Amino acid sequence: MHIFQLVADALIPLLGYFLWDWSIYFIVLFYLIDLLSGEILAHFKAKKINQHQQGRDLKTWLKYGFLSFFFFVVTLFSIHLVILQIYPGIDFQTEIASFWNYEDMGIKQGYVLIPLLFLVAFQRYKLEFLGPQKYRTLVLPVLWKNHIRTYLPLIAGVGICAGLVNFVTIPDILLLIGILLLTSLYRWRVRV
Repeated sequence: MHIFQLVADALIPLLGYFLWDWSIYFIVLFYLIDLLSGEILAHFKAKKINQHQQGRDLKTWLKYGFLSFFFFVVTLFSIHLVILQIYPGIDFQTEIASFWNYEDMGIKQGYVLIPLLFLVAFQRYKLEFLGPQKYRTLVLPVLWKNHIRTYLPLIAGVGICAGLVNFVTIPDILLLIGILLLTSLYRWRVRV
């Protein structure tokens, strides 16, 4: 089941690259939005655990929540620095606007794709967290430590890429494969 999810998660970026002519940065934005949804849902999980424990662990939630947000921001900036190394003349504001306004069948993808990413993340939260009632047995430090650990392969992968692009030019297809492998590793680790 988990392998099927990994393949399904890679489908939109693959379609984007091969069918819709998405750039590598478009694919990166897609995954960053997905990463943001995961970060937000970690707080939903923490809130549910805290409610189940009658609000006894708010201090732990704040401490680990801040640390998790810090790792999210480090990941976000690191990725953008690497993209800047790969595509020195990139204008991030223009690219983000292009991503939002990209039209397929007359519909701007920002109005469909972004809510869809958050909807899928919320459905996973309901199916994989609320459904099995993990909030009854999971404690906040374990939730947050597992969540924060998922950033480590991302940051390591981005660091490796940053080192590589200083010495070799990486073709977009290899960047795509690397992004898909790195995000699959990230998703494989996200189990809580």
